This record gives sequence, C-alpha cells and structure tokens, in this order.
Amino acid sequence: MMRIGIDIRSLIEKTPSGVSEYTTQILKGLMRLDKKNQYLLFYNSWHSPSSKLLDLLKCSNVSFKIFHWPNKLFNSCITLFDFPKLDELLGNVDLLFIPNLNFIAWSKKCKKMITVHDLSFERYPSFYSSKGRYWHKITKPKKIFYEADKIIAVSENTKNDLIDLYGIDTNKIKVIYSGINSDFFKVLDQNVLRVIKEKYKIIKPYIFTLSNLEPRKNIESLILASEYLKRKYKIDYQFIIAGGEAWTQNKKIYDLAKKSYISNEIKFLGYIPAEDKMALYQAASIFIYPSFYEGFGFPPLEAMASGVPVICSDSSSLPEIVSNTALLFDPYDINQLAETIHQVLTDDNLKRNLIEKGKEQVKSFSWEKTARETLELFKEVTQ
Repeated sequence: MMRIGIDIRSLIEKTPSGVSEYTTQILKGLMRLDKKNQYLLFYNSWHSPSSKLLDLLKCSNVSFKIFHWPNKLFNSCITLFDFPKLDELLGNVDLLFIPNLNFIAWSKKCKKMITVHDLSFERYPSFYSSKGRYWHKITKPKKIFYEADKIIAVSENTKNDLIDLYGIDTNKIKVIYSGINSDFFKVLDQNVLRVIKEKYKIIKPYIFTLSNLEPRKNIESLILASEYLKRKYKIDYQFIIAGGEAWTQNKKIYDLAKKSYISNEIKFLGYIPAEDKMALYQAASIFIYPSFYEGFGFPPLEAMASGVPVICSDSSSLPEIVSNTALLFDPYDINQLAETIHQVLTDDNLKRNLIEKGKEQVKSFSWEKTARETLELFKEVTQ
C-alpha cells in the first residue's frame, strides 16, 4: 500500500478554472479506481473546506490534512527557506502529487510528480500582469520541474515546451490528456435552452465564446471580426462572450466593444456557473475559440460534446486537441476569422459535418482514462 499525498490548494478558488476542474476530476477518478492506497490531501486556507468538497471525497482511504496558515506567510517561507516540506506535513508520504504549479517545497526522500498545464508565462510573458510575472518567477518552475521524478504534460505541445524552454529530459515527461465531463453529452430540452436565453437576455441566434477575459484569449480579434461580418455580410447574430475577469486591465476590451457600431449585439455575461454552461453551448449557432496559446483547451471540446460546430485558432495545442474536427484560423488574421465564421454560418453541410466529427473526436477524452493513466504512473514512479 502506498501513501500518496495530493496538493488540493487549487480547489480553494471561488470561481473554478480549468486547473480546479482537472484537480477535482482527477481526485474523483482516483477515488473510484483505487481503494487500496491511502490518499492524504493537503489543504491550506484560513477557511475550512466546504461541505461539498468534503462530501465529494468521502472515502475510507482518503483523509484531509487541513492547515490554516496565512498564504503569504506560507508561500514566503517556501520561497525563502524551502520550508515547510509538503510531504513531511502530510506524514512522510511515498509519493507527492502536485496537480498544478504552486509554491512547493518537498524533501529528497519522497517521490515527486507534477502536472504542467501550460508554459504560457514563458511563451507570452506580455500576456501577464507584472504581479503574474513576479508570481511565476518566485515559484521557481524550472527548479520544481527538474526536481520532480515525473512530469505529466496535458498535451504534446506542453511536453515540447518543457523540452524547448527548460531542457527537461523527454523520458521524464508523460503526456496524459485531460478529460471532458460526460454531462456535456446530454441533450437538453428546448425549454431549458429557451429559459437560459431568457436568463441572459439573448434575443437572437448567437455566436458564442467562453474563456477568461485576459490578453491571451484574444477576445479583441473576435470583436473586430464580428464588425467585419456585420459590415460585409449583414449577418443578424448576437456575439456572446462569457468568462470571468482574469486580468485587471480589461478596459481595452470593454472600450472596444462599447465603441463598436455593433455594440448592441455584443454581450458580456461575466463568469457563468457550471450548470449554465451546457445550455449556453447547446443553444449557440457556433462556438469560437480565438486563443493565442493553450496548454490543452477545455472549451472547444466541451462545445463539440454539446453538438456545436467549433472554430478555433491554429496555435499551440489546439490543432492537436481538435484534430480535423474544427475549422482552424490564424489568430492574428481577423479577416480569416470572420470569413471562417461566415463559411460555417452559410454552409449547412459543413456545419453538420463539423458537429458529427466533433462528437466523435471528444469521445477520446475521458476523465476515467486520465485517472487510470495517472494511477499507472503513480505505480511506475514508486517501483
């Protein structure tokens, strides 16, 4: 029997992100698959874990190790003194698994694994605030990746970035794709779709995008492409932009939309709860993902599972993830984006083909498979 420590600090987030979704689904999958090994979950927050989280992971072989240190003090100690060691706080575990980059100190005696979701902070530092760049600097990612016994990369693109940017040994990296929540495959009743449109005051057919509002997501290009479509083709669609504010300087995006001559047709929904995502996907005419860089990219696959044709940029991991089941465009070419959208809107055969191929493509990504491959890697590392 192994004692496996897992860092679950990402589950403290008030607005769940792709990283917290990954951590949650990995934990749920491991709990279903593995009744033998002991799991010790590291949690540090001034507040106690929510009852929802405790219920989610209520298993006989799972225990929480809850600490209430102020995060700034805890992170400063790790940065300055390489202390406290997470594995020792958990009681000398055989393996410590870190599902995402964070402030980490660990001892040499335990085996160590970390999942790397992307290296956007290295590829595109200008897409981060000065605070964000400083955070990534003081977490010392290169040191952490070198000390880890194994690294999970969520895509071949992320693996290649680890090799190109840090010189990590290719044999140390295992690509394990993330999964997609099976709920997205459920077909919702038309009344549910009508209610969701009423809730968000969507009054026309709409083109949809979902991502955090930050420079890397390239929302400005979508706004400009929407203007192009209206000017050239007189299309009668709303442009619905959903996602929380992950950047403190989003005024430029809002100003661009406000000054646009189609400002009445551009609608920002802000952060949307998980229960609304499915309906917003399914009611959309097209899903657009214009991101400059993604380590994996959940939304295009979620849209495919929801039966929506997908258009996404041809950058980073996205061609690898969507394969030939989405139309790709250069994220720096606004006209190409607009023409690609128009092509799907006006070609019903193309639209049906994208929907059918998308539904098949997304079947390759399951959280059960992700958890099983992760558990196999646990065993390999500790042998």
